[in-house]
Amino acid sequence: MLKMWRCLLMRTDKELMELIKSSYSLEPREDFIQETEKKLRLKARRTRSKKAVGFLTVAVSVFILGFLAITSFNQQTKEPAIQLSTNTNQYQPSTILTDDPLVYISQTHNYESFLPELTAIYPEETFSVNDSIHETINMTLVGQRLSNALKQRNINNILDTNDNTKELQEKELPYQDAYKISRKNMQDALVKNKSIQMAFDLHRDSASREVTTVEIDGKAYAKITFVVSEGEAGNPDYEKNQEFAKQLHKKINDKYPRISRGVFSKSYDTYQNHYNQDLLNQSAVIEIGGVENTLEEEYNTVEALANVIQTLVK
Repeated sequence: MLKMWRCLLMRTDKELMELIKSSYSLEPREDFIQETEKKLRLKARRTRSKKAVGFLTVAVSVFILGFLAITSFNQQTKEPAIQLSTNTNQYQPSTILTDDPLVYISQTHNYESFLPELTAIYPEETFSVNDSIHETINMTLVGQRLSNALKQRNINNILDTNDNTKELQEKELPYQDAYKISRKNMQDALVKNKSIQMAFDLHRDSASREVTTVEIDGKAYAKITFVVSEGEAGNPDYEKNQEFAKQLHKKINDKYPRISRGVFSKSYDTYQNHYNQDLLNQSAVIEIGGVENTLEEEYNTVEALANVIQTLVK
C-alpha cells in the first residue's frame, strides 16, 4: 500500500487523473474519488513547491558563486603596476595624486643586456662585453620596472618604449645617432606634458661586477653612476643638471650607503652626445649596474631609486 502511495505522489496532475479514471472499474464511491483527488492534488502541489524552492536555492547559490569567481578572476588578471621582488624594501605611497606625468624614463641604448641573463638562456654560447646585447632581455626591462615602481608610489610617469636600436638598423644609422632618436621622443613628450619635472635615461655600465655591485643588509644591489654633460656647448644650463645629479647621489647614498659610485661629467662637442640634458634641467643619465649584474640586482636598485625619486617630486 505504501509503495502504491509513493508511486502516486511522483505523478503529475494529469497522470493522476488518468490513473483515477483507469481505476474506475473498481467502482469506488463518488465521495471517495473526489476526496482522493483533492488530497493527491494538494500533495502534488506541495511536492512541486518544495522542488521549486530547492531548485531556486541551488540556482541562486550557483549564480552567487559564479559572480564571485568572475570578480576574483577579473581582479587577478588586471595588470599590476609591478610584480615586486619578494625581498624588496617596504615603502609608503606618495601623497601626490595626479594623472599628470611627473617623470620621463627612456633607454637610449635599449639593447644593452647582462651576461648572467644571456648565459642562462643560451648556455651553449659564449658572450663577451662587446656582444652583450639582446632584443628583449635588456635595459627596457629595467625601465619598465622603474616606471611601475613609481606608479606604485602614486607617481605617474611616461616610459619611452621606442626600439631605438631597431630604428637605427632600419635607417642604417651609426650607433652614436641613437641620441638623435631618443631626443625626438623626449621633445615630443615634454611638449605634450608640461608637468614633467625630471627625466632619466637608463643605461648599464661595461665595468666588471666587482665595480658595479654592493651588498647592503645582506642584499646585492647594482651600483648607480650618474652621468651628466659638461660645458656650455649645446647645454648652457649644464650646471643645473650637475646639481640635480649630485642631489640624487647624496640622497640615495644616505639611504643606501655606497650604492652610488658618484657623479661623472663628460664633455662633447655635438648636441646628440650631451645626452639631451639641455631639454630639461632635472635630467640625468643613470647607469644602473654593469654587464655582469643580474636583473634581480638591477631591480633591487630600481626600488631604491624609486624611493629617492619619491622624496624629490613636488
